[in-house]
Amino acid sequence: MSKHLERLNNIYWSFSKKYYNTVEEFKKDIEEYNISCENEKEWRLDELVVNEPSIEMQYMAWVHPEDILPNEELREDEDYFEQEPDDDEYGYQVELAATLLPDNGKSFLGYEFLMKVHIQTLNKDLGDDNFYEGVEITRNKDNTAIAYIYTGG
Repeated sequence: MSKHLERLNNIYWSFSKKYYNTVEEFKKDIEEYNISCENEKEWRLDELVVNEPSIEMQYMAWVHPEDILPNEELREDEDYFEQEPDDDEYGYQVELAATLLPDNGKSFLGYEFLMKVHIQTLNKDLGDDNFYEGVEITRNKDNTAIAYIYTGG
């Protein structure tokens, strides 16, 4: 793992419902958050972290069928929403896959990648697991880059 990719696992973040219009705005908040948490690890994310023209982000969330965004799909059976929800208020606990695209069409810098992950979760309920705990990047059998996003409470 490159030192820059490793930094994605050193950073602290708490997912919220705040929408960010720019990477600079997100960077400011994430830097303030890590300083306030006294993060002593090497976590600055100004460098390239994912050298891919797209990446599939996978994560767990509580959703209702209308929460699925156009760039997302369920990692469950197609008829999953035909069952009774896991919880009447929160809906279904599911694993989702979302395709993220870098702004430059070639690769992600760290802050941009993490901001896109944050924005993807805005209309979801992460339950008690609203803290970012890192990422594992692998490839599937089609050689597509996959980012497993780990969250915790």
